[in-house]
Amino acid sequence: MNHANPPATPKCLWYTWDFVQRTRFNLNNIDIGALDAGDLAAAEAYEDAVGRCALTNMIVSDTSGRTAEQICGERAVDFGADVRAKAKALRPDREAVA
Repeated sequence: MNHANPPATPKCLWYTWDFVQRTRFNLNNIDIGALDAGDLAAAEAYEDAVGRCALTNMIVSDTSGRTAEQICGERAVDFGADVRAKAKALRPDREAVA
């Protein structure tokens, strides 16, 4: 491996990592007490986090590569079975939430 010119991180991998880190940051800043009290801003932050988790699952789980091409602008990265399973766990059970 040439350490002077390391291989570039695939754009889709970097984008997904950044997206997940931002989602984690947002989740950590949701005021659970305000959410339980029905605060609109907290509810919007929660819904945004749910949507971001769903998009993360789509990016990681789509083996056709279409989602990565649309969102990242390049071919998909094979995240592997372990990461796909963890991304699937991010999806809320809509029946349980409803």
